[in-house]
Amino acid sequence: MKKIILIAFLLFLVKMEAQENGTSSNVSTKKVFKSNSSEYFGPSFKINATYGVTTPLGEYQSYSKRSLVSTTSGFTPGFTQKISGRYQFNLDAIYQMQALGAGVSFGLFSHEVSDFNFETAFQQQLNGGGIDGTYFGIGPEYTTSIGMLQFTAAVRGGLLNYSMSEFMASYNGTDVLDPIPVFSSAINPGSKSSLVFASAGIKMNYPIYKGLHLLARADYFSTFGAGIEIRDTYARVFDFDSNGTITAGDIDISVNSENILTEVRRIKPQMLNLGIGLQYSFGGLRRKFNPNDISNRDHIGGLYEKEAILAYETSGHQISIEQAEKMYNNYNTIIKPPIEELQRNRHNDTTYQVTDYAFVSIKDLKHYIALLEKVEKLNPYQPKVSGIVISFGAYDMDYDPNDASDQVEIVGGDDNEDDDDEAFIGRPDKYGIYGGRLTTMLAPTYYDDDPKLAGKDEIFRHRAFYIAKDPNGNNKYTGTYVPVPFLNFVDNAQVGGVNKFTRQFFGGSEFGGPRQEMDLELPLLPIDGENTTLFFNDLNNMPPKGNNN
Repeated sequence: MKKIILIAFLLFLVKMEAQENGTSSNVSTKKVFKSNSSEYFGPSFKINATYGVTTPLGEYQSYSKRSLVSTTSGFTPGFTQKISGRYQFNLDAIYQMQALGAGVSFGLFSHEVSDFNFETAFQQQLNGGGIDGTYFGIGPEYTTSIGMLQFTAAVRGGLLNYSMSEFMASYNGTDVLDPIPVFSSAINPGSKSSLVFASAGIKMNYPIYKGLHLLARADYFSTFGAGIEIRDTYARVFDFDSNGTITAGDIDISVNSENILTEVRRIKPQMLNLGIGLQYSFGGLRRKFNPNDISNRDHIGGLYEKEAILAYETSGHQISIEQAEKMYNNYNTIIKPPIEELQRNRHNDTTYQVTDYAFVSIKDLKHYIALLEKVEKLNPYQPKVSGIVISFGAYDMDYDPNDASDQVEIVGGDDNEDDDDEAFIGRPDKYGIYGGRLTTMLAPTYYDDDPKLAGKDEIFRHRAFYIAKDPNGNNKYTGTYVPVPFLNFVDNAQVGGVNKFTRQFFGGSEFGGPRQEMDLELPLLPIDGENTTLFFNDLNNMPPKGNNN
């Protein structure tokens, strides 16, 4: 068992090192730890309590002594004393920085002398032998996650205090009125009762309500140094009259002073503790929102609003000014030139320049997010909106951003030629040259948990969608979420049982690429009925610097 615990702990250390090495950082980004589908970061404060069982290990669990004495009938056998566990309790307080944390532990355990036997059997009575211990330790720990489960490898070191009530074994045959003591064991008077200990453990917890977690743990404890001094006083019991049984007469001879021995031995407590309990985390962000985990999104959003700076700095998305400048220069020196050359040749326009940047106002972004939240409320039986796809596109060369078709009439508005502002809404301020330029399109996604997609990368399960209106409803934003065909990023040819459907609606190429010629006889068909778009576009696509027409 000791080897298994140590191997498990080493595996956690290897995983910790691998994840630390795989986490990038720069001058403005704090290092955070990542996992497949959730993340945990701080600073935060955690406290947990567990209760369970304890199992003594090694030589501490069982002690045997053989004392040979020459007699007319042979040799006298020795005895065996066994210790078993009763219960244990542990209380932890941890300051969680990021993946790493520092904790203090206080705990107590209870063992007992549960079995004692001379090899020459006789009827006996056992008394005492209760063992109680407390410990206090400090040390580091490392936390990681797999799905909703969080795993922690913890190391502690400190002091363990040990106490033992005197244990006594007595002869209790039918031929005596009162039991006759033949063995006693206790801590040697004047000896130390405190030992240095170290422990290595694994904790696993699962969130059940906000900061509250269900916790299970396993810890291996071992003490160091010479150990606790135990004084044993015992009679050398054997069959003096050689009648095959131990009687009161044999005991009377055995407890004669000549046959009584007193020995001092040392024991080093070792144990395995197992417990279950609860953990509560507070102060800082607990579970960080991950695009693959939307189960607790509303609560996380509230934490983000409260701790916006912390969320930003620990998100892993913050980059330095230097890195941003390098990426901008890469785009301008590597990506832009071939695009400009291609477009100039295609349209015979030597003045063509690609998009420098796109601008969207905070107001428009908030309105769009408010729309998606409203769509969720209107469709309680559809999946939650899991994110936003920002896809790339290009305008036609003759696109006019101020075309009247962009105007949307206000329901109930005053439509007159003298006051267009009251009659129309949704005609955003548009600046710059759009024709033939790169643009970005926003579309909401939902998380597709279809088991047919098992084995696919989690990010590809987030499907951009539009709404097929409920034919029995009055609101075009109420209906069924339907994946957008050309934004399907899953290799549907690998999804068993839906190949024909996906070839018709998504095309047959891998990761949503161009449709193959053999698919052309299967045109992309719209869903019957009214379809509602949720695309967001016509941002301000600005021309290169110095071109302000």
